[in-house]
Amino acid sequence: MKKDNSLTSTIVMFLIFTSVLTAFLGAYGTGDRQFFMGWIDNAMQYGVRVGFGENHDMYPPFAPLILYVAKCIFGSVPDSSLFAIRISTAVFMLISCIVAKALFKSNKICYLLFFSMVVSVTNGFLDIFIVPFALLAFYYARKENYFLTGLFLSLMCLMKYQPLIIMPIVVAGFIHVGINHKRINITWDKIGRMVIGGIIPLIPVTLFYRKMFFKSIYVALFRDSGNIAPNGLNLGWIIQYFYELSTGGLNNGMAGIMWSVPNKAMLSFKLIFVLGYLFVFVRTLIADNKSLAYVLKNSLSVYILYYLFSVNVHENHFFCGVLLALLLYIELGEKYNQIFYACAYMFNINLLIFYGIWGGAEGFFRVIGGVFDPTILLAIVNVIIGMIILRDLVFASGFDDEGTKTKSLV
Repeated sequence: MKKDNSLTSTIVMFLIFTSVLTAFLGAYGTGDRQFFMGWIDNAMQYGVRVGFGENHDMYPPFAPLILYVAKCIFGSVPDSSLFAIRISTAVFMLISCIVAKALFKSNKICYLLFFSMVVSVTNGFLDIFIVPFALLAFYYARKENYFLTGLFLSLMCLMKYQPLIIMPIVVAGFIHVGINHKRINITWDKIGRMVIGGIIPLIPVTLFYRKMFFKSIYVALFRDSGNIAPNGLNLGWIIQYFYELSTGGLNNGMAGIMWSVPNKAMLSFKLIFVLGYLFVFVRTLIADNKSLAYVLKNSLSVYILYYLFSVNVHENHFFCGVLLALLLYIELGEKYNQIFYACAYMFNINLLIFYGIWGGAEGFFRVIGGVFDPTILLAIVNVIIGMIILRDLVFASGFDDEGTKTKSLV
């Protein structure tokens, strides 16, 4: 990746970022803001520890803790709870860009990060909290410092649980199952250093929150698992639409969220995700010469499968997919820019169509003439684009690891 050390361009870049984020500090946000403000209220009323238990939510403890700290700092500001959400996400966006600039010495990386994720921030989602830690974990994995890699991966997952989806693929990157020679090679030293690094933040969290911490993991895994696609432009959304079309359930031509699925067979498409995940996992296990780029490609493949074919996929759940695509672009260069741009489109069109730029809106072009819902066409496009990316990542020989500086992990 070409480095850019121009001081002037760096200053201009951060002036742009700061002005854009400042313009949206007063934005309304999506419906999730009510949950987040509820976390703040619980922490203010019951304290940080008991308040986290009162959330009964699917987030790890660090995200509510950050919002609580912001509330304490800006408690005198009008609508301070909402402002705490806005300022926290804006600050983490700036931190993410600063970390990216410091680690990779490239303004372009900062631009790509900012403009692919800014709508998530201006909509008030908390996914941006994971980005600085993901960038640091990736950077130290490149440096083969696996203790710090594990530390920052753990901190990332304590911000939001979604990155846990790819952790089996990461672990498989350090294991080689030789089918022909009937042997298993495991790089225990690297795995051990990652585990030690990952345990360090987990120890105080477990001791402080105890059962409430494990309950939040349970809620993340199983709450709403019977839903199809709450505003996720994927195969599930298409299924919802045609079911509601056939039963007269559309509201003024619009597809709606089916919080209660009338026929569990409608959820059977998730087997595509399950089988696809198993395929990628086994493929990672048996591969030779597994580089960091190889693990990133398989992790992105898993996230695309999750976004397109799993259940209970919300409008912002492809955030990690965009982040993985950006890391893959950093690692392997320009030949992966199309994959990154495609992933950025898939993610942002999902947010824009339902919430607009800063939330609180119906979104862009939600219904045409009250008779046709364009989200269906966009969901079909997302599925097609996602399948093309999967083909390129998994099967196309032209997308190899040539040029990566990372050694084999095994």
